[in-house]
Amino acid sequence: MKIPKQFRHESTIENAEEYLYTKNGLRVLYVHIPGCDAVISNIVYLVGARHEARGKTGIAHMLEHMLFKNTKDKHGKKVPVPRYIPLQNKGASLNASTWIDRTNYYFVMPPQYLGEMLQAEAERMRGLILTPKEFAPEQQNVLSEYEMYSENPEFILNAAVTAQAFVSHGYGHETIGYKSDIENLTCEDLQSFYDTYYWPNNAYLVIAGDISRETALNCVDEHFSHIPKSPKPIPQLAIVEPSALGARSIYIERKNPVTLTMRSYVAPRAQDPAWIHAYIALTYLASGKLSPLYKKLVETNKASSITPSLMPSYDPFLFSITCTVSQGVMPEDVQKIMEAEIESLKAHPISLKDCARIKNKLIADMLYGRDGAQAVARELTEYIAGGSWKHYFSVIEDIENTSSADIQSFAKKWLDTTSCITGTFKGI
Repeated sequence: MKIPKQFRHESTIENAEEYLYTKNGLRVLYVHIPGCDAVISNIVYLVGARHEARGKTGIAHMLEHMLFKNTKDKHGKKVPVPRYIPLQNKGASLNASTWIDRTNYYFVMPPQYLGEMLQAEAERMRGLILTPKEFAPEQQNVLSEYEMYSENPEFILNAAVTAQAFVSHGYGHETIGYKSDIENLTCEDLQSFYDTYYWPNNAYLVIAGDISRETALNCVDEHFSHIPKSPKPIPQLAIVEPSALGARSIYIERKNPVTLTMRSYVAPRAQDPAWIHAYIALTYLASGKLSPLYKKLVETNKASSITPSLMPSYDPFLFSITCTVSQGVMPEDVQKIMEAEIESLKAHPISLKDCARIKNKLIADMLYGRDGAQAVARELTEYIAGGSWKHYFSVIEDIENTSSADIQSFAKKWLDTTSCITGTFKGI
């Protein structure tokens, strides 16, 4: 079986091969995993919350929900039952998710079902049927989901801090959107968003498992050949967030047994070499029982937990540390300890021993987390969204090559007290 001539090989790194489907611009990332019982089809659309207009927040997530509804086949006929349902009945693992830079949909099944999986995705790509009858109940489902989140202290605090961090950029709102925006979305809004971004030339299709490249690519050709590229160029956003005018703080009081305090800074984008330095710095400061913040806050009963957060992102996003404050402790006292440890990192490089320990742990965790087609595809999703799937294969070497001086240099440049955002959720 030969590779269709419509596929142009772009690059190969280890067991991953990228092909451009020249008929419509779809990029296919074929990852051969010998001995893997299942194959995964994971399509990543390069559209997420940052692409939403003001007043239309939550539309990317809402559209994700609607793409589990009815579709048309390649002949324009309505499919009687959504394609995922018979696949689910055959044992498929499937789901979708929306995040700041992307939306992805995946199926996991034995290799013989790849054609059915790709048929479902091809119909989802351009065959969505949007009607008020289908939309109304799903809109209520998303509003119920929002209500669930809106009672969560972590969500409330994170949303408030993020909104302070990004006043111009689309990262400034949560993926689920604002309640009033969700309530006012229409079928016409979703159709416009769908017709703008859901095209093959705005997507990566990851096929991973023990399946031949010829089989995989011929299957793509069979099911996506009828879909054209977008009639208009896909909008490419280039929003540069204005520089912060100074340190900011958020204080929220709600009836709740939990008190949280959070310290955030804008961090490098995933394509910046300093992103991995940020990742190591955050791990050193706040991850695990050997971290200085755990020792000074949890072991002293000033906090019951510490949660570090740093996601790979297309544009600069947030480097954050959140603490659950113990009863009777002032959040300001926890913030002082957090600030002191960050200032210490800026003033003194971490020891070679600590640096080696953290790097070894991160590498071990990454290798462990890459077991199986689904794990590989899940991680590749975030690297694709961040700007380059190739970073998946270079990140371990990047960690190995990071020095204690690199970590200190990151801290000095990015963890600037004058641009810090502190947030407190005070349970009363």
